[in-house]
Amino acid sequence: MSVLPPSRPPVAPDPEPETLAGLADRVRSAVARRADCFEVRAEASESIEYTWSRGGLQGAGTSRLSGVAVRLWVKGRSGFASCHTTDAAAIERMIDQALSIAGASASSEASSFPHAPLPARKIRYRPSIHGNPFEASPEEVGSLLGRAEGAALAVNPTLQVRALLAASRRHVVYADSGGRETDSETLLATLLTHAIHRNASRPGDGQDWIAGERGLRDFGADGPERIGKHAAVTAIESSTAIAAPAGRHRVLCDNALSGVLAHESFGHLTEYDLIAMRWSRLHGCLGQRFASEAVSVVDAPIVEASPRDGIRVPVDEEGVEGRPIRVLDKGVLRHWMHARGSAQLEGHEPTGNGRAMNARWSPIVRMRNTYFEPGDLTVEEALETMRDGVYLIGGRGGAPSAGGEFMFTSVRGYLVKGGRIDAPLRATAISGNIFDFLKGVRGVTRDFQVSATNFGGCGKWGQSYLAVGMGGPHVLVEDAQLGGVA
Repeated sequence: MSVLPPSRPPVAPDPEPETLAGLADRVRSAVARRADCFEVRAEASESIEYTWSRGGLQGAGTSRLSGVAVRLWVKGRSGFASCHTTDAAAIERMIDQALSIAGASASSEASSFPHAPLPARKIRYRPSIHGNPFEASPEEVGSLLGRAEGAALAVNPTLQVRALLAASRRHVVYADSGGRETDSETLLATLLTHAIHRNASRPGDGQDWIAGERGLRDFGADGPERIGKHAAVTAIESSTAIAAPAGRHRVLCDNALSGVLAHESFGHLTEYDLIAMRWSRLHGCLGQRFASEAVSVVDAPIVEASPRDGIRVPVDEEGVEGRPIRVLDKGVLRHWMHARGSAQLEGHEPTGNGRAMNARWSPIVRMRNTYFEPGDLTVEEALETMRDGVYLIGGRGGAPSAGGEFMFTSVRGYLVKGGRIDAPLRATAISGNIFDFLKGVRGVTRDFQVSATNFGGCGKWGQSYLAVGMGGPHVLVEDAQLGGVA
């Protein structure tokens, strides 16, 4: 005779994890009972990084962040708060905090951009990539990085070489009181090779990378080999480079350095929050000429000429679809970069520049892909036009100045004699005033490159570092101040 075990009640399955859209809906329902105008943003982000050297993976890491934020208005003044838990009580406390901040702001008449209604609309974006880095095996990643290292060592087997793959993805769901909803996923990946040449009287280093909205198969059939070889050649060349000549010279700025100038020295001066504060030298200057007709500066959500390069901001953190703007149009200042509320203040259309680093932050006016528009010259023609001067490559450092003063450091460069490249140069400082620089532009090339990277970005008001794209063509300037850097 068999004895059956006592029956047990069925075990309920674990509940499905709440989606970002579900979380946004729940917060929207909670805040709708307490505020007339509001915006809700729920998001999750993830980053990975692999390091390869000496023929194998040397490290791998990942990080994740999620949260929800609310911005609401009381008597025309805004309050913002966020939290990083889905607990109902925490969400109520977040709404309480935002209401309290808005109330205090209204009573003190503190500065705040107004709520700007937009038509109800649903917007969705997903990246189109081949070989998602977040789903790739270590073997697949290692194969890619090993190819870059191998190409560098083929140039010189004594080099010390590191190859890196970094990627970040972000999923943002947005909803406002007017019925606008967005669901956007973005991805930025960087493949980088760094080489060091120590077998020389002076150590040299070089690096190159490819970045953008890319999967493992979107770096190009020979992309790893190309950046590996270029990093190696640059490292060897830099070990024999000489100090750059100090003083004033004709200068040809490459794509990367021209992008730094467009972003740091000019772009920040056209962000409307800095205009409203009367911090920027460009306050009240719309319609005025600042450069020749050869010079135009653009800020765009997507680099249409090369869609996988730079970053992609199809919709900002205020639910605004991005659109390109010619900030400087043939030398004339035509546009500000706007957040949603600042555009309404000026009677302008929003530009899609209301960006936030993550849910912890309220959106502020930030750049996307900022660059000089290309011209008609080839690089060879620009060198011939310059005749004698300095060709600077790469740029780093610097911070925006209200009056347009700048100082950046090139990564490397060349002396130019008789229109031809001569001796390689070490890093050198370039300084001046961006308005003098723009007036001194004598030519712009037709080659065009915009770059981004997971290793750094733009900082503003504590939000560091936000991914941005910078670049453009080569820019030839008649006169710039150079100073040697050891």
